[in-house]
Amino acid sequence: MKIHYITIEGIEARGKLKLSDKGLSKVKPGDLVIWDIVPDEGVVKISKIKKDENSNNVFIIGPIPIKNSNAWIGVISPELKHSEEDYTIEYQAKDKDLSFDPKIQVNP
Repeated sequence: MKIHYITIEGIEARGKLKLSDKGLSKVKPGDLVIWDIVPDEGVVKISKIKKDENSNNVFIIGPIPIKNSNAWIGVISPELKHSEEDYTIEYQAKDKDLSFDPKIQVNP
């Protein structure tokens, strides 16, 4: 099992998030994914991380918020072979609620 950190580094034009993985995470079955926020770069908090309506669910756990933190965590299903999930990060930026749609790709 590997831990993948996805850091939200800030906000680009039209609400697009600047992510450390450039919006495409490549993971393996059973891996752990943690999303975290760089303080004072525009994103106040993550409100929700959810799969897009017509996308596969690659998580066996979460994504869920980590207690007493701005970070979120999810565990990739250990039984997946090749799969992709389009998901949405809903977040709060100062006085606005926005969303961004990155992707997770699972390869054994």
